[in-house]
Amino acid sequence: GVEGSKDVENAILTGEEIGLEVKVRSISEEELEAVLPTVVGVIGGNVLNVELAIPLLFALDAAREDGCDRVMNGTGADELFGGYSKFVSVLKEGGYEALQSALTSSFTALSENDLVREEEVAGIVGVLLRRPFLDARLVEYAIRIPPQYKVTVKNEEYIRKYILRIMAEHFHTPRSAVERRKLAFQYGSGVDKALRRIALKKGFTRRKAKELGFRGELEHFLEAIKLKGGL
Repeated sequence: GVEGSKDVENAILTGEEIGLEVKVRSISEEELEAVLPTVVGVIGGNVLNVELAIPLLFALDAAREDGCDRVMNGTGADELFGGYSKFVSVLKEGGYEALQSALTSSFTALSENDLVREEEVAGIVGVLLRRPFLDARLVEYAIRIPPQYKVTVKNEEYIRKYILRIMAEHFHTPRSAVERRKLAFQYGSGVDKALRRIALKKGFTRRKAKELGFRGELEHFLEAIKLKGGL
């Protein structure tokens, strides 16, 4: 993550609490800017895809430099166990039947979105991704778990990935990690803010983007990179 980002701070804290050495790969704005043409050239200029791809790329590259040719990640956990904030909104509006439907739809969409992007990023780096949460036996078990155990309500607070947090407690995971609120990869890693700073330095503003029909400055910025093939 970007130096000083929440993901970096939390990883170091949890590592200290469980006595595990954590290797941090800090991303400078210069490095981030340098990889943008490659990332956009491979996966396109969709803002969310690019923001999710960049921290993964640097993490995989750090693992490769350490001699790893296979890397495990947690893809699938949010879809199977209700990790996204949107699931709380669904539950509030439609109850657990609607939540179950949303979970199913989200998991089904994985192959069309996240998995494709991740494989493309892994291809850039030259490593293989392994996803324990997508093991067929675990998936078969997880989809049978009632949605009440995935997003639950306690003391008027909605708790996402509830059953995973219970399991983490069972295996003595530090409470600070168990109770930590999920922060999307692009925000926790600091990549979203860093990209916006780079775009602004290049003269891409929200006002100008809106005038040209873009939803925001990042969409305009990444489209320019895509068209020019560089910065």
